[in-house]
Amino acid sequence: KEGFQLAVQLLTEAIKLDSGYARAYYFKANALTELYRSYDRTPALLDEAETLCKEALRIKPDLFAVYSPLSMIYMHRGQLAEAEEAAREYIRKDPQNFLSHFTLAFFYNGTGQSAKSIAPIEEAVRLKPDHLSSLWNLVLVCYAAGEREKCEHWARVALPLYERYLKLHPDDEGVRVERANLLQWSGRVEEAYAAAMKLTNLKDGTSLFNTACLFGQLGDRPEALRTFRKAIEAGFRDIRLLKEFLTNEKEGVLALQG
Repeated sequence: KEGFQLAVQLLTEAIKLDSGYARAYYFKANALTELYRSYDRTPALLDEAETLCKEALRIKPDLFAVYSPLSMIYMHRGQLAEAEEAAREYIRKDPQNFLSHFTLAFFYNGTGQSAKSIAPIEEAVRLKPDHLSSLWNLVLVCYAAGEREKCEHWARVALPLYERYLKLHPDDEGVRVERANLLQWSGRVEEAYAAAMKLTNLKDGTSLFNTACLFGQLGDRPEALRTFRKAIEAGFRDIRLLKEFLTNEKEGVLALQG
């Protein structure tokens, strides 16, 4: 949360210094949308983000990445047709960019259409096979869609890349949580549980939520609920995922990474 807030502050300063810097508008829109998704459900954040997206496209019409936060803005408002169209427009305009396919997959999974997410996120991985967020989201949508063999396959593919990344960035708590989940999906259950027990005192709400889901999948319901409570106390506010956690006896719905 603090990272997104700092990003917004710095990008605001960047826009003040250069009002024609289109990418600053795009990045600020993206940060505001992510803040809304996980931490702060103030509708004004989405309104400002939409204005920033439109200004970025006015300044630089070929900055197609703007369609990613724009799709998320519409999705969060419940404008689902517009959200899907923005994602598809991104693919039409920039088909060789992995992020365009990632955006469509994100829309499908965010609207409960996990099975439809698989093809576009697989295309994103094909275009950028070492991108951790794409691999993580591919594993998640396969799990959510009930494709257990695919889930295990991609978890095994992702793990070596995660191990390499963490050697260079050992304090990245989000990636540490994702690695622990990947261990579980790869069948290394004891290692996954040992890793999870080291993650209960994290500070970020999203990381804590995903750790709670891992405990649920591992069958430790008391620890899952304790960590779930910590996630809320740390500011996690994705209402759809919070509700699904409480109604899913295996606590198997994790937060996608944008």
